[in-house]
Amino acid sequence: QDLGLMLSREAQRAASAAGAKAGRRALSSGDLLFIRRKLLGDKGTMDVRLEEFAQFSRWWAPLLDCVARMPVEWLSTSPELIRGFASREDAEASLATAAPGTFLIRWSSSAGSLAISFVDEAVAAAGELLRHAPGGTGGTPSAATTVYHCLVGVDPDSVSIFFGAQGQRRYRNLRELAADCTKLTHVYPGEPKEAVFNAVAAAARGGGGGGGG
Repeated sequence: QDLGLMLSREAQRAASAAGAKAGRRALSSGDLLFIRRKLLGDKGTMDVRLEEFAQFSRWWAPLLDCVARMPVEWLSTSPELIRGFASREDAEASLATAAPGTFLIRWSSSAGSLAISFVDEAVAAAGELLRHAPGGTGGTPSAATTVYHCLVGVDPDSVSIFFGAQGQRRYRNLRELAADCTKLTHVYPGEPKEAVFNAVAAAARGGGGGGGG
């Protein structure tokens, strides 16, 4: 939980500097399990070798930078925009019975990145997973569940979604990205994406909703 406190403090500091209101977000048991596996793998001991800690730090430090760049999005828990820490398998399990268009945003196991996992009706060709007018692709399909995944880079003044061989498309923020990718319609478990982004923005202005404990 000390790591969760570190994330919350970094996000609160960044939100305050941006003039936004933000609460505090604790890590869930699933978040803690993900981080533990990132640090220790599947071994049963809590002993951490120096090289293991160094490898973990190369993932953790860019994550703190990501949190500082989107503090309001991370601290918002009602509604929850960023699901938290989840593996591809966890995301697929959550979305297994969700309707097409449902998506969740999670921290990626790749340093300095988010990931979007979403449901589509059928296996689509590369280049068409998210595309519907502008949009994009870049995910890896799971044939059994029709859940797809794509990486989202988080830069100081923009986010970028990766389309594999097609390169990447850059947006000012997550809201603009989600609006452009019209195959993304509902934030898990089923809230219309525009309503969720509106609520997050209102909470940042102090208009209700927003961060939780």
